[in-house]
Amino acid sequence: MALVGKSDALPKNGSNNATAHNMNITDQTDLTIETLRAENQRLKEQHAFMTQALQDSGTALLNQIDEHQKAMEALGHSKTHMRKVIDLVPHAIFAKDAEGRYLLVNRAMAAACNLSVEEMEDALDTDFFNKAVEVERFRAADRAVITTGQRQVIPIETIRLMNGAVRYFNIIKIPFKFGEIPAVLGVATDITEREQARLAVAMLKDDLEERVRQRTAELEAANKELESFSYSVSHDLRSPLRGVDDWSLALLEDYGDILDEQAKGYLNQVRAEIQRMSVLIDDMLKLSRLSRDEMRREVVVQRVGVFICGAAPGGQSGKTRGMAHCARCVDECRLEFIASSVSELDRERLEIHR
Repeated sequence: MALVGKSDALPKNGSNNATAHNMNITDQTDLTIETLRAENQRLKEQHAFMTQALQDSGTALLNQIDEHQKAMEALGHSKTHMRKVIDLVPHAIFAKDAEGRYLLVNRAMAAACNLSVEEMEDALDTDFFNKAVEVERFRAADRAVITTGQRQVIPIETIRLMNGAVRYFNIIKIPFKFGEIPAVLGVATDITEREQARLAVAMLKDDLEERVRQRTAELEAANKELESFSYSVSHDLRSPLRGVDDWSLALLEDYGDILDEQAKGYLNQVRAEIQRMSVLIDDMLKLSRLSRDEMRREVVVQRVGVFICGAAPGGQSGKTRGMAHCARCVDECRLEFIASSVSELDRERLEIHR
């Protein structure tokens, strides 16, 4: 009986446990469902927030794209307007960035480089200039202007094009903003013709200096020859003349009582001609020394007139006084004196010497 009672009690406890277990499962299921519903709601709210954010972002992006397009259109209109203005300027105008890319050029700049505007814009300077050293110099100057914000003046810029042509420019570079791009704006004046003329003048000057050096050497050689000639005149001609004069004087002194007056007159005339020849030799020596003396400026017309008129054969004192202040008369007296004082042989010698 006790065993039977115990076995009857067991099924009752097991049923209670099962009921409790089922209640736990139900509670857990309800909790899970609530959790899933809450999570689902959160996800819906997050999805809605993200969708709204994406919509807002898309709208902002569309607005930015629209503004960018408008800005590009405005920049295009501004660039077109700027081009119309700068194409009217005869000077070469260009805009470049720090990497050497041409952002804007006018027709004068393109023509100076033997190119078109379309060929130059959006191209690098290395595409047009064949000297790497020159290109690096261009870019260094551009970067200095962009970095410092100070303008730069280049008096003479030498540019060698791809076709081998050399051009010279006077360039002013100033800092510039091409939209949002830091750039340099350059205004160049083509001075090729002026520089070529300057170089030609320099070459002519060098050639002239070389000719002057050659002429100076020739004059020095001529002066040496003149010195040699002066030495010959001084020594080789004076000795015979001195001998003739001495022998003439000996004839007059030793045989004067034998010679008649006509013979004495001939001898005196010979001695007079010898004296005149000595004077001419002295004058020639003085002339040879003029090339080595310092030149001096003096008023000599009146002095020469008085000297010439007084020295002319048969010179008259009244005539001398009347001609001292007359340039025309001075010329006449000079010609008269030369014609009467210089023999034909003397004139030939002077002409050869001159």
